Amino acid sequence: MKKILFLSLLFSSMILLGGCLKTRTENIAYFLAHQVSTSDTIGSLCINEFCARGSNYLADELNIKSDHWIELYNRTSSTIYFDSTNFYYSNDSTIHTISGMTKLTYYSVPAKGWLVIFADDSDRVVTPAQAQAINPAFTTGHIHVPHISKQGGFIGLYSYTPATSTLTTLTAYSYDSITSAYSGGSWGVYQDGSGNWNQYIPAKATPDAANATP
Repeated sequence: MKKILFLSLLFSSMILLGGCLKTRTENIAYFLAHQVSTSDTIGSLCINEFCARGSNYLADELNIKSDHWIELYNRTSSTIYFDSTNFYYSNDSTIHTISGMTKLTYYSVPAKGWLVIFADDSDRVVTPAQAQAINPAFTTGHIHVPHISKQGGFIGLYSYTPATSTLTTLTAYSYDSITSAYSGGSWGVYQDGSGNWNQYIPAKATPDAANATP
């Protein structure tokens, strides 16, 4: 009787374990199917982290705390000045010419440093003086680019060489709603400047700072 009971318990445990493994496998498969990196980061500048669902704590000069944001990272040991380079942003994977993209201007990214831009459905550059005129509490302005959606979308960063009319992909990343499951959470690479994307809960989001350990 004891032997039968033992075998029965063993069989039940195997079924339960099999169910757990099946569920875990399905969860992993679902996760992989819903986050697709179309290009690893290359070159001097990359998209390092982004928030596609209102951060509720990161404000721009308008003091709007629900803006979506994108963090850029300078992988080099020299400051990158946008006005002397040709970097472009796009939220549309079907656009392959700079005429449909947003050129990054005015600001710079320090060596091995970060710059946060706001993806809030606008396309403008606000200088520090303009920001302070809007809101005296802000002494720095921001770059604003077309929005990224919590329902899923695309973010792309490119460099352009006018002499050869060459457009080079630096970061191209497609995502869907699972990527922005946490309000205020983010999706970023670890370590900074790599191509290893991870999801961060709100407490782990690090705009304008080194990305946390996943």
